[in-house]
Amino acid sequence: MDMDASERNLVQLPAAEVLEELGWKTYYAYSHEVIGREGSLGRASTEEVLLVRYFREALKRLNPWMHGKQVEEALSAMLAHAAGEGVLAINEKKYDYILNGIPVTVDLPSGGTAMKKARLIDFRQVERNSFLAVMELRIGSESYNRRADMVGFVNGIPLVFFEFKRPDVDVENAYMDNYTDYQHTVPQLFYYNVFSILSNGSDARVGTLGSSYRFFAQWKHLKEHDESHVELKRMLKGLCTKENLLDILENFILFDRSHGTAVKILAHNHQYLGVNEAFEAYKERKLKHGRLGVFWHTQGSGKSYSMVFLTKKILRVLGGSPTFVMLTDRDELNDQLAGTFEGCGMLTKQEKKQSMPTSGDELISLLKGNRTFIFTLIQKFNHPEALPIHTDHEILVISDEAHRSQYGIFAENMLRLLPEASRIGFTGTPIFKFDNLTERTFGGYLSIYDFRSAIEDHATVPLYYENRGEEILHLHNPEMTKELVDTLDDSSLENDEAGKEKLQQHFKKQVHILMARPRLERIARDFVNHYSSHWGTGKAMFVALNRVSAVMMYELVQSFWQEKISELEKKLSLVGVDEALSRKIDWMKETDMHVIISSSQNEEAYFQKWGIQILPYRKLLTQHLDDLKKDYKDRNHPFRVAFVCDMWLTGFDVKSLTYLYMDKPMKAHNLMQAIARANRVDDGKDNGVIIDYVGILRPLLKALNDYAFREGSSGGDVVLDMGRLKEKVLSLMAEAEHILGTLGFSLGSVLEAENLDVLERMKDGADLLCVDEKKKKDFLFLTRNIFRLSRYLEENTLNREEKQKKGILISIARLLLPKKREKDYTPILVKVHEIMNRNIQMDGAAQNEPNAVIDLSRIDFDKLDAEFVKRKHKALVLETIKAAVKKELLHMLEINSNDLRRELYARYEEIITGYNEQKNEAVLQQEFEEILHLAESMTEEQQRYVREGFDNEEQLAVFDLLVSGKKLNAKEIAQVKQCAKDMVKLVKDKEKELDHWKEKEQTRANMKYAIRNMLFSEIPESYGMSEANDCWQKLYDHVCFRP
Repeated sequence: MDMDASERNLVQLPAAEVLEELGWKTYYAYSHEVIGREGSLGRASTEEVLLVRYFREALKRLNPWMHGKQVEEALSAMLAHAAGEGVLAINEKKYDYILNGIPVTVDLPSGGTAMKKARLIDFRQVERNSFLAVMELRIGSESYNRRADMVGFVNGIPLVFFEFKRPDVDVENAYMDNYTDYQHTVPQLFYYNVFSILSNGSDARVGTLGSSYRFFAQWKHLKEHDESHVELKRMLKGLCTKENLLDILENFILFDRSHGTAVKILAHNHQYLGVNEAFEAYKERKLKHGRLGVFWHTQGSGKSYSMVFLTKKILRVLGGSPTFVMLTDRDELNDQLAGTFEGCGMLTKQEKKQSMPTSGDELISLLKGNRTFIFTLIQKFNHPEALPIHTDHEILVISDEAHRSQYGIFAENMLRLLPEASRIGFTGTPIFKFDNLTERTFGGYLSIYDFRSAIEDHATVPLYYENRGEEILHLHNPEMTKELVDTLDDSSLENDEAGKEKLQQHFKKQVHILMARPRLERIARDFVNHYSSHWGTGKAMFVALNRVSAVMMYELVQSFWQEKISELEKKLSLVGVDEALSRKIDWMKETDMHVIISSSQNEEAYFQKWGIQILPYRKLLTQHLDDLKKDYKDRNHPFRVAFVCDMWLTGFDVKSLTYLYMDKPMKAHNLMQAIARANRVDDGKDNGVIIDYVGILRPLLKALNDYAFREGSSGGDVVLDMGRLKEKVLSLMAEAEHILGTLGFSLGSVLEAENLDVLERMKDGADLLCVDEKKKKDFLFLTRNIFRLSRYLEENTLNREEKQKKGILISIARLLLPKKREKDYTPILVKVHEIMNRNIQMDGAAQNEPNAVIDLSRIDFDKLDAEFVKRKHKALVLETIKAAVKKELLHMLEINSNDLRRELYARYEEIITGYNEQKNEAVLQQEFEEILHLAESMTEEQQRYVREGFDNEEQLAVFDLLVSGKKLNAKEIAQVKQCAKDMVKLVKDKEKELDHWKEKEQTRANMKYAIRNMLFSEIPESYGMSEANDCWQKLYDHVCFRP
């Protein structure tokens, strides 16, 4: 048995073996591939990622009618992309080719030509495709060379990217260290990518191009409710069987533009399994008498996408011309669902408009036609006398929140009108046992994904509960009797605010207590203090009792918000410089808040009774509601606080919404819908927080017990008290402290230190961590989580000693991280000196002036070496120097990726790799010397543009590009230098003239031909036409892709 505990032996080779079991062929390329058209894979160079030989063979095999010229036409289209086009845009275009075929020219018998699509993959007969997994595939670009752990090819198309790590390395490292680097250095690898798999063997994640690591998901199940596993083998069997891979490629990939820019979507594990259950049920719809079943996936888990996936698969796999009737019971839900289908490309904007009937008569007219999609409210089935509709095509009714929508006379009208239609119910909450009407309408459960499962799979974030009304403010709320809650949360009056307010008069005394101004003032002041203390951690929604209290609360908060700003500004004037406090004040000043409430008849008079002028609020909502929706969903927009009572509590998803302030009694389904506003996943968001002012704990626990879990599943604590968050933070702190303890370091040494000794003791801890790479990574992982989660704790939650320890741990972690600094022109050797905190003899201007030349002969390298020997925190100093060197190298390569700079970066990587284990003093000294000499070479290269007579590095970059591989005499060199200077000026002038020139084909062409005209007029005559054209393309690419 091979005991080599390497990434290759423990992860890569076992993965290849699993793929072989699944019918893939595998090939180890690194030491075996012969480059060339007749070589191992048929690649002409390492820059090629499409395996041309396999691709041509597949075209001929799947399209027997194609001849040689058409094959080359298809190949050219598959390889082509516009200069300056983003990787995601290219990926979307290639996905369309893969899915729908590439149009090629065919000759007509009449003598003309037409376009016919050539298939690239046979989705119905899987074995007609070739599946090849290549390990250690070398991939090059003009500036970089990389080696992919494994790439999965189907018919020569690189569909799956794999990045592996050893089992002791966190999977996130594969994303941060490799995956993101590959997208920058060898982007062509992702032009055709369907998804990427990152794994250390015991854990595996899958995600799509453009996704942050937060959205890389596990694949735990092969069937619904089987035993959960997260290892790589389970993911490979779930995603990479031939059938599943092609199924996902064809039916479970979307490009969603609902929020503007395109986002690539891959179905989550629960969506893939659930939709396929629904698809099988649809295939058996006749046997099921049209009742396909109930699709219960908890709120926030992506039901809308599941509906898109289902309809897409039915259309693609089964064909025909079915009509999908998308049924909701609220305008907001209807608009959002139609918007999602439009954003995902299932219909155009015009088709969406035509698919949304405005009346019952128009709905009947659409149903008699043959539209693919109809989006309607169930209330529009309002013609009980209408004759049943019999069509020659299938109709599938897809009901959102089925257990609400199917009740009442409208549902009966629907069933009478569409007697032959099949029906499926989508819901975020389960059906009660006594609710046999829903089962009679839709059938039993066909897929279940409950509240707990979504949290465990990170499809939603955990929710924490804090009772501030009773425990913090000691509010005297009225007793939340069943009758009172039923009245205040009457779902039958959801669209009748006036009726609801009239009904509340029966509980006038209790409502008066809840709306009493002193009570609302205390809550408003607490809201300001609480939300402002958590500034920068997410948006907030305040759920008020009714429309009047929503406006009252908004006005009170506005007043107290300004008071808080004044208080903080006064504090800042007393303490002087405080960057964090200044940022908080700026954040508070720019924060927007709005009231979002529905309208009713005679509302001006009604609100006037409460001393409120409603007209300004109503004008804003009438004229700008769509803009407000868009702004609130934008995590970067300063509209951060919405005051609501019913609007936006269902069917309105805001990923960055973290804090839900509840001052409205709610129950059951409505309460579950409300709390789900805070459970969406977003970058930088670790959980949602429910702040209770009115006493919803008992209804919340009952709602969770009734609605959150499948039958037979234990509810447990899925909405956690804030005390549990404190316990988690303290547990993480204990783990981090233990790591330091294993290195012989005690936090007590910092707590006991005074003045400047505090920093010295923390440096001692950081220094010890630098000599053990694994413990350093574990420590940084723990402290990152401590910092992230503690942001959601109240200021006084931790005691004095706990706060001190938390501060020490985070400070030590910060000492280990690269220092952020503004871009400057300081040569790297000067930065090394700064880090060593020593002065050296050089021109005084050198540290500040971009054109200053460093006289290397005046730098005493022996003195630097000796100084390092004397340093106390060698490992920490070296870590800082290495980070600075790497940052500078990457910056140099961004500007000019000539051969020398690529060699310098390769030298850096060799040094880092060679000294990556635990280190003693001798090893640290040797590593420092190698880094120092690398910095010397870098500084020489940094100053070369001055020695060559250029004004800046941009001119040098153009010069290097033009003379690469070319032997020139002195006169020709001078000529090329002048051309480089003129070219940089031309590009800068053109960029001012052509606004956002990279975004439009016309302006890109303008820039491209301006470059050509100058280049061809200024370069020496010794450049042949082929060389000149090559330089032109390289120059244009350089201008397009430079930072």
